[in-house]
Amino acid sequence: MTVRTLPRPTVAPQRSAEDALVAAPGATTRGRARGYPLRREGPAKLTGAAKYADDLVFPGAWYGATIRSTEPRARLLAIELDPDLDWSKVVVVTAADIPGENLVAAIKEDQPVLVPVGGEIRHHAEPVALIAGRIGRRSGGSGPASGS
Repeated sequence: MTVRTLPRPTVAPQRSAEDALVAAPGATTRGRARGYPLRREGPAKLTGAAKYADDLVFPGAWYGATIRSTEPRARLLAIELDPDLDWSKVVVVTAADIPGENLVAAIKEDQPVLVPVGGEIRHHAEPVALIAGRIGRRSGGSGPASGS
């Protein structure tokens, strides 16, 4: 059996307006709600000039990250710290550092906050450890290992 197909005919989409519609601030036009001003942060976001929380750098601030599993189902055998890195300026938190029960509950208490060594990783990107350090001054700062 052979099926023969033909390309669809090209039809130009119909436009509702011949030219782009530019409305003056405060003007009421079709599709614009009355009584609401334009968003003040809109132009800054469109041009890339807006500052977001991740863009802000405070000298001496701490930067933190969550170390997550790369496997969807596995057993955590060990957490090894790179001996070439000066770990005296970095704080590493593992499940062994959590006082009390290492559980968080979404529906029932069955999810560990951090997977303990020897524990089961049950999904991709499950939290394994937390790391934090001061933002460095030498490199402009990004990450715990970037200087003093």
